[in-house]
Amino acid sequence: MAVLYQGGKTMSQADAVYEYLRQIYGENEPIFLKEVHIPGLPDVSVRQALKKLTDLGRMKRYDRGIYFFPKKFKYFRSGITLSFDDVLTKMYLKDASGQCGYVGGMMFANWIGLTTQVPMEYVVYTNKATTDYRKTSLIGIRVILRRPCVPICDENAQILQYLDLLKDVSLFSEVQGAELTERLRKYMEDNKITFADMEPYLSYFPQRTSKTIVELGLYDDAPAQR
Repeated sequence: MAVLYQGGKTMSQADAVYEYLRQIYGENEPIFLKEVHIPGLPDVSVRQALKKLTDLGRMKRYDRGIYFFPKKFKYFRSGITLSFDDVLTKMYLKDASGQCGYVGGMMFANWIGLTTQVPMEYVVYTNKATTDYRKTSLIGIRVILRRPCVPICDENAQILQYLDLLKDVSLFSEVQGAELTERLRKYMEDNKITFADMEPYLSYFPQRTSKTIVELGLYDDAPAQR
């Protein structure tokens, strides 16, 4: 194998790639092959080096095109693997500018206690989506990528996620009536979401979203349901 020079010493391509990545990435941090570009080293050589490093156990492959340096733990000789949520977040939910996506659908409804059903897929709205709808997978878990109705950012991500829930809440929720209203209101209070925050985005959602807000009394000064 060809050799590279670093710090005045000769090292193999695999060693050079390892040292380069270790300066950038910590343990159990996702490394996406498509983002790895090492000056003076062709991409094909980087791929070959990563394969060798995984064969030697110096790095681990999480899924196709995703690698990491395993965090050592004395009870697990092979080290601790990556968190699915951490990988999903770095892939689709956050970028250098901040929040760029959110998880919607039944998975979000489950997270906030509106249903006990655990779906077999993640529905992800992300600025990184290139089409309105695309199926992909991550370690065998199905992921549906959707393009958001408006670009997602730190300021609106939670609001859009909540409105997306309200759009289909009748399909996902196992609770109804006053109990549903109470839970949805509590979520708004806990996360400091007001009707004034939601109002500028309502035109981007189906009319049933606004209808749900009115029927459940989720607007400012709405009387509590009894």
